[in-house]
Amino acid sequence: MRQNRFLTLMLASAVALTLTACQSAAGPETPPPDTPAPVETPTPPPATPTPAPAEAPVWGTYTVEQDYFAGDGETLVLRIHCELPHVENPEACPAGAAINAWYEDEGRSRLLEAEDQYELQVADYDISTVTGFQFQPMNQEMSSQVVYEDNGIISVRRELYADFGGAHPQVYRLSEQFDAATGARLAFADLFSDAEGVMELVTAAFLEHTELKDAGLSREEVAVACQPENFYLSDEGYVFWIQAESLPAVHSPLEVTLSFDALAGLTRHG
Repeated sequence: MRQNRFLTLMLASAVALTLTACQSAAGPETPPPDTPAPVETPTPPPATPTPAPAEAPVWGTYTVEQDYFAGDGETLVLRIHCELPHVENPEACPAGAAINAWYEDEGRSRLLEAEDQYELQVADYDISTVTGFQFQPMNQEMSSQVVYEDNGIISVRRELYADFGGAHPQVYRLSEQFDAATGARLAFADLFSDAEGVMELVTAAFLEHTELKDAGLSREEVAVACQPENFYLSDEGYVFWIQAESLPAVHSPLEVTLSFDALAGLTRHG
């Protein structure tokens, strides 16, 4: 009996040792690998459309005109006719809208000035009717020309012809410079870095002008007549003018041209 119990214990121990050995041979239990979290792929932004290249301005004419009559409705006392620059392709030319807006405003200003002049013309007509003097209507005409264009500047020259009925009609010159990219109006200071140096050269050039050289004018008189904003650009350089009637010897605009090389170092352009 005791022998059987001993044998039973021996068998139990052997089984236990066998199971332990099997577990050791198999090694420790390996935990299941971690599953990586899904990575979200960012959605690419929509493609930015490539803007169409800017076009050069296509020039046309913006016309402002008006006839004004005396109280009888038949006698012409004043005629206004202005031809101003107009960009025909403002949707493709970035500067076009701003340039057009500037000249449209200029046209409105001309008509407002004409209203004031109209009152004076009617008064002159009434006096002429009473006194028997001959009346002549006033005629104002303006022309314009784009005289220079490059990637930075657009330059416009205008002429105002005013016939007041006298022996000599009056002619006045005007000009505008615009930024070719934005259409912003450019002033003298935007183009020249040394205003005093530029105007000294301009004055010296006018003193050598054939119509002023022998007129007996002093340097100071000519310098006063040389206004900084009276200029435009051409293929030859910067063109400056003295306005008509600004000097005793000047009855129409006088011009001098200073080459781009002559003003090198004094300008902000080119």
